[in-house]
Amino acid sequence: MLVEALPKVLAAVPDAKLLVVGQVYYPLFLERAKALGVDHAVISTGPVAKREIPDYLAAATVECHEQGFGIGTASLEAMAGGVPVVVPAARTTSPASAWRTGRTSCSAPPATWKRWPSASSRA
Repeated sequence: MLVEALPKVLAAVPDAKLLVVGQVYYPLFLERAKALGVDHAVISTGPVAKREIPDYLAAATVECHEQGFGIGTASLEAMAGGVPVVVPAARTTSPASAWRTGRTSCSAPPATWKRWPSASSRA
């Protein structure tokens, strides 16, 4: 889970926030954030109207998407808005045309959450 990287992110950027936009279907990350002592940095919006998404993207420093493999619609929307993304993907599972490593995206294999803080800081 992305929340596993949050302690290292907060060590480097103490006022960082993990904003979860949309409905939370699996609250395990909230429980894990509490166990890690980083729940104070997690904000969940709940359901959001699609017309509000551009406002959230405009405020984002980086977009991280950990659901599934490849690039989802949310990540593509972020990239279209000029927001760097960190996704659990590899070039072999995502459209090559979307990747500009180091400029618009960074890739970290799903099982290597410990790499996410360094990937998100490069993005």
